[in-house]
Amino acid sequence: MKTNGIHNAFLILLILFSASVPVTLIGQIQGKNDTIILDRVLAVVGNKPVLQYDLEAEYIQALQSGYQIKDGLKCKIFEDILVRKLMVIQAEIDSLEVTDEDVNRLLESKLQYQILQVGSQENLEKMFNKSLLEIKKDLFASQKEQRLVELMQNKITEGVKVTPAEVQSFFKKIPAAEIPLREETVEIQQIAIKPQISEAERTRILNRLNELRKRIKNGESMTTLAVLYSEDAGTATRGGEVGLAPRNGLAPEYAAVAFNLLGNEVSRPVKTDFGYHIIQTIERRGDLINTRHILMKPHPDPAEKQRVNKLLDSIAQGIRESKISFEEAVRLYSQDDKTKNNQGIVVFHDPNGGKNHARIQISQLSEELRSIVGKLKVGEISDPYESTDDKGNMVYKIVKVKARIPSHKIDLKTDYEFIQDMALEDKKNKVVNDWIDKKITTTYHRINPDYGGCPFQHKGWVIK
Repeated sequence: MKTNGIHNAFLILLILFSASVPVTLIGQIQGKNDTIILDRVLAVVGNKPVLQYDLEAEYIQALQSGYQIKDGLKCKIFEDILVRKLMVIQAEIDSLEVTDEDVNRLLESKLQYQILQVGSQENLEKMFNKSLLEIKKDLFASQKEQRLVELMQNKITEGVKVTPAEVQSFFKKIPAAEIPLREETVEIQQIAIKPQISEAERTRILNRLNELRKRIKNGESMTTLAVLYSEDAGTATRGGEVGLAPRNGLAPEYAAVAFNLLGNEVSRPVKTDFGYHIIQTIERRGDLINTRHILMKPHPDPAEKQRVNKLLDSIAQGIRESKISFEEAVRLYSQDDKTKNNQGIVVFHDPNGGKNHARIQISQLSEELRSIVGKLKVGEISDPYESTDDKGNMVYKIVKVKARIPSHKIDLKTDYEFIQDMALEDKKNKVVNDWIDKKITTTYHRINPDYGGCPFQHKGWVIK
C-alpha cells in the first residue's frame, strides 16, 4: 500500500468522494448477513477517533470507483485512515493552517476536473444524486483534512530531489514486465477569437435584467425567476444559489457588489467575464458569502459569427500555405489569454499533482477536443469550430496537433520528465514511510483487536 495519498489516484478519489456516500448505500452494498455498526470506534490516534463509518464509506467508494478487489483491501484503506490521522495531528502541532478559502478553491478545482472526466456537471450530480452545492458541502470536512495531510507531506519531503543518476537507477530497477504503458499523448496549439457583441445586444440584456429586478422588487421570487431565466447552468436549477464562497472565489466585480448588498436587496446589473448578473446576498459567514444570481449572456448575431468563422478559415489557409506561421498567427490574432503568450500551446493543469503539462493524455482532453484532435495528423490544422471558453462564453477556434506520441512503454529518451516524477515520488514515499514508522512509536494510539489480523505495511501499531 502507498501511504502518500495525494499522488495515488485511487486514494485521491476515495478521499475526495467518500464523504458523500449515503448511509443507506452502505447497507445496500454489504451482504445480507453483514451487520454494520456505524458509530463503533475502530481506533483512536491521539485524540482522533476512527469510526466504522469512516472505513465503510471509503471501502464502498473503492467498489464504486471500479477498484479491483483484492484480499486485504479494507485493511489497506483502514491503515491509510490511521496514517492520515497521524499527519493531521502533527500538522496541528506544527501550526500548519488551512483556510476555508483554500479548501473551497481546491475543492472547486478537483470537482471541475471530475466534471471533465464524467462529461458534465449533470452527470456528476446524477452519480451522487445530489446537487453540486450539496456535494461541496459534504466534501468540505474531508477535503480540509486532506489538505492538512498534503501540507504535512510537503513539509516532511521538503528539499527532497532526485539527480539524473537517481532517475536512471530508478528506471533500471523496474522489471521489464512491469514497465508502465503510457497512453497516447498530444501537444496542441490553438488560436481562439471571440465574436464581438453589438451595443444593441448589450442593451437588450441590460433591459431584460432590469425588468427581472423590478419584478423581484414587486414581490416575485428571485429563486423562481433564476430557474426560468438564468443562463448559469450550474446554479439555475438551484434557484440561482451559488453557495458559500470566499471573495477571491468570485469574479472581482461580482464580489465587490455582493459584499455590499443589504438585506434582500437586489443589485443593478453587474458585468463580469461571465456575462451580466443581478445579485442577491443570502448570508455572510465570516469571510464567506452565499449569493443568488441571475446570469444572462449577450450573444453575437449570425453575421458576426460568420465573420469570425471566415477570418479563422482564412488564417488557417494562410498557415497551410506557409504565408504565416502558426506561432505568428497566434501572436497577431488569438484572444485567449492563457495561450496567446505561449505560442498557442494548450496546457493541462493536473489538480492532483498541481503541475502543468503540455503533453496531454488523450483521456484528459474534453470530449469536444478529443473528437477534433483524433482526426488530425501531426502538423495539420482543424477547420474553424464553435466552442466556449472557461467562462462559458462563445469562442471560435482552430487547433493544430504539434506532436503526437503513440501509446508506448515508457523510456528515458521519450519520457524522461515523466520518469523523473516517478523517481521523485518514489523517493518521497520512502521519506514519508520512514517518518510514519517513527511517528507510530511516539504517538498515542489504540486499534480494535478485530483488526489485529490486518497485514499492515507499517509495524508498531498497538492492537488493544
